[in-house]
Amino acid sequence: QELLSHILDGLHEEVNRIKRKPATEKPLGNGRPDEVVAKESLDTYKLRNDSKISDLFTGMFKSTVKCPDASCQNVSVTFDPYMILQLPLQTEEE
Repeated sequence: QELLSHILDGLHEEVNRIKRKPATEKPLGNGRPDEVVAKESLDTYKLRNDSKISDLFTGMFKSTVKCPDASCQNVSVTFDPYMILQLPLQTEEE
C-alpha cells in the first residue's frame, strides 16, 4: 500500500495542472450544513491539486469532534482529502 501511495502521489505531482500553489486555509463547519463545508473543502483542495489522478482517486473523509464537557457543547466538523484509505479486512476466524 505504501508503494501504491508513493506511485499515485508521484503521478499526481507530475501531471498536476496547478504549478503555483496558493496558500489555503481549511474551511470550518461553524454549524453550517455538511454539504456546504464539504464542497468548500474540496474546492480549497482543488486550488492546489488538480490532476486526473486526483479526479479519480481523491475522496473526502469527514471528522466530527465533540467537546466532552457537558457545559461546552462545541462540535468541530472538518473534511480532509485522501487518495488511499486503509480498511481492515475480516479474516475467516472473525
